[in-house]
Amino acid sequence: MTDFRIDYASQLSLPPGWQMRDHRHPDQIELEVILTGRVETRFADGREIVTGPGAFKWHPMGLAHREHLLEPGPGGRPAQMLFVMCNVPSTIDTDGWPLGCADPNGRLATILTWMIESQKQTSLHQHLIALLDAELIRLARPESAMVSAIRSFISDRVDQPLTLDDLANHVHLSRFHFCRAFRRSCGQTPMEFLRAQRLVAARAMRQSTGMPLRAIAPLVGFKNGHHLSRALNRPSQTGPTTLEDNEQ
Repeated sequence: MTDFRIDYASQLSLPPGWQMRDHRHPDQIELEVILTGRVETRFADGREIVTGPGAFKWHPMGLAHREHLLEPGPGGRPAQMLFVMCNVPSTIDTDGWPLGCADPNGRLATILTWMIESQKQTSLHQHLIALLDAELIRLARPESAMVSAIRSFISDRVDQPLTLDDLANHVHLSRFHFCRAFRRSCGQTPMEFLRAQRLVAARAMRQSTGMPLRAIAPLVGFKNGHHLSRALNRPSQTGPTTLEDNEQ
């Protein structure tokens, strides 16, 4: 059995114009979560992906690829990326992993952050790669019609004080059956999902407009900028990406 091994892990800054020419790693894979900016990756097998803030991608072992920065971070600052180079343990089958995907709840970013922070704590590594594998397999599954309907319902009313009854009524289920079915479908309670969608909207609005959190808060269903800032900076919600705001 091959144990999981982290060879290098860090949060990287990518300056404007950054690029990596064709390269490959015969015995390692690369795991990345883009925090700010947008990166294009072209693989030798013809596949291309573009990953932006909150998106995950990985580079399979032995597959040549090249990368370049399409957009820098806010205000032209260097883009930020979580980066882990590691091997693939024999217990993990990467065939089910999507080459790139959104990280809507920040779980992949949180796992990569733990990998970065625990490089010397090898006893944790097997648990972390197992968590990563489980989350990628979950994200690769098609979203259920019910979850898609709730996502759209929330998106259209993200500024409104939605309740559990509002969500359950939208899909014509009782509160009990809705909660049970929803959690089985996506691994979150409906209200956890609602909060996560509000935070996704807040991050997108902050990155696209630069508005202060005090102005964004009522537009995404939070009472004020202070409450929104605390929610955005909570690791369980957003992973390592913190949004400090001196104009709350």
